[in-house]
Amino acid sequence: MGNCVSTHPESYFPRDKKKKEAGLTRILKETCHHFQRHHRQSSVAGFRGANGRENHVACAKRKNSCCDKFPVDTWLGFGRDISKYDLEYEVGRGHFGHTCAATVKKGERKGERVAVKVIPKARLKTKEAVEDVTREVMIMKALVGHDNVIRFYEALEDSTNVYIVMELCLGGELLDRMLARGGVYTEQAAKPVIRQMLKILAWFHAQGVVHRDLKPENFLFATADEEATLKVIDFGLSEFVPPGARLSDIVGSAYYVAPEVLKQSYGVEADLWSVGVICYTLLCGGRPFFARSESQVFEAVLEADPRFEEEQWGAVSPLCIDFIKKLLTKDCRERISAVQALCHPWMMTSSAAANDSSSLFHAPPPKDVPLDTRLISAVQDFSWMDPAGRDALQAVADTLKENELTYQRSQFDLLDSDADGFVNVEDFKRALCRTMRPGTAGDSAALTAGRRSCQVSAAGSDGGRPLSLSTAFRRLMAIADGMNASAVDKMNFKTFVAASISMEQLAKDVGWEKRKKEAYRVFTCTAKSTDAAWKHSFLPEMIQELATANHRSPYDGCHRGVTEEGFELILLNPKAFGSGQPSAEETSDQMIQQSRAAMYSHRCCVAEAELTVPASSPADSSPPSRASTSGSASSAA
Repeated sequence: MGNCVSTHPESYFPRDKKKKEAGLTRILKETCHHFQRHHRQSSVAGFRGANGRENHVACAKRKNSCCDKFPVDTWLGFGRDISKYDLEYEVGRGHFGHTCAATVKKGERKGERVAVKVIPKARLKTKEAVEDVTREVMIMKALVGHDNVIRFYEALEDSTNVYIVMELCLGGELLDRMLARGGVYTEQAAKPVIRQMLKILAWFHAQGVVHRDLKPENFLFATADEEATLKVIDFGLSEFVPPGARLSDIVGSAYYVAPEVLKQSYGVEADLWSVGVICYTLLCGGRPFFARSESQVFEAVLEADPRFEEEQWGAVSPLCIDFIKKLLTKDCRERISAVQALCHPWMMTSSAAANDSSSLFHAPPPKDVPLDTRLISAVQDFSWMDPAGRDALQAVADTLKENELTYQRSQFDLLDSDADGFVNVEDFKRALCRTMRPGTAGDSAALTAGRRSCQVSAAGSDGGRPLSLSTAFRRLMAIADGMNASAVDKMNFKTFVAASISMEQLAKDVGWEKRKKEAYRVFTCTAKSTDAAWKHSFLPEMIQELATANHRSPYDGCHRGVTEEGFELILLNPKAFGSGQPSAEETSDQMIQQSRAAMYSHRCCVAEAELTVPASSPADSSPPSRASTSGSASSAA
């Protein structure tokens, strides 16, 4: 399994310019030192023609181990009856082996055509190489059942080779079709291709899997038909990512690697960057980040912005360009998820509507998207947030128009299975069961069976499903169980929007300043936030601490009067206002950890039911002093 680090991604986006430049120099130096070019095994999806196309660059930082010095046990525990397949001509070759077409000679599938990846065991010289093959098989097993994933049949071995038996796709690579079109797709032709990629990723990420090597060469068409199903292949670099964890291995292909991968702290968001690069390439025929050397490519990925010149992009709609920009956002916190991308207006508009940049097009939310599992953590954070902090997010949510809520509506409808207009903790758990345990109804029996299977998986067996996938399911269920039931019980759509919006994404939008002013007006007019909730809240002290750290002016002189700058501090630091148990994984900022601990102590003493006290007198109008409150934490320097 890839190395995981708990460092929060924002620690890699320093505000200080000198620190940022020094960090960039260090990253480029380390990355170029550890990147090594080599060909590796190719599946049926890895077929390469002799037309001079780009070679695969596997970017892997490996440490020497004692396993490199002693023989490695290469018996992997797979079946051994390879005689059931008649291996035929070769269709692809890579660094570790080759892929050939084959025919099933016996059994129920007799006569069926398949592809077999052959990996010589002589090339599995290290423990890491053996683990890579084992993990690839585990992930292919875990993802069985999705139409856009190459079908896995079985893994076999003998004394000399490992054999991975898969579906045989005869439609060629996406790269082949790009070349056949002169290197450029129209929007109308590209949209179905991108939609299938996003559906694949929505499924992967719901299962806690990151592919890490998405590029045109790793997508195959099932048949030669123009509208053939797209299949993703080559899971040699794929990895399981537990919720909240970060990977640190530098892997991928140079032109498609995400900035956070180079910074060695990334999650499933890295796949969306790769799709953004593919989409850019499909529509203009060039790469968004191109240079003569790897180090220059990496520097461009880290620092440069993609260019949309009129000559190449004049015929492309503004909505499409906006879609690509949202995928190629360097800060992974601001990048849209696969489900959000499926709900983007460009994915649901006709070509005519997409060309109208002022269009308020609104379509019914898509019904075929899975649960965006990062919502589970977002709603949990919201449920334990300080009441006045929740009011601030609600004020922003109230400024969103209906046509901007397609993503939230799709997720709420998925959760609200009984269509009563409300969701609760059990609805989140049922949706998790339906998403990660396909075929379950999400009822009480399914929930019980899911918990039982997780307990079984902890002992090493889960009906053939990989242990890591069950671990992701258990962790997500634990996050759902950790929600503040009183805040989530009978949550309506309006509150759900407040809980699910991403302030990082909204703050990046062109209209953020106007939206912020409108939200501030709503917030200051909300009685609950200006009176009772404010009285029993640690929000004033939190704003004061954040304002001091950011050299802002948070107050206008009374406890009701949060300035617009103070209001923005609330919105852009939402985790600082949670009143749940502080966690080092949630933030690396010591001040915020101390403040969360203080508010947790305060929450234990003051129930939400007591928030109906009358407004304080003018003499009592200043924010409460931390020194006068039990369980307080000292201010950060």
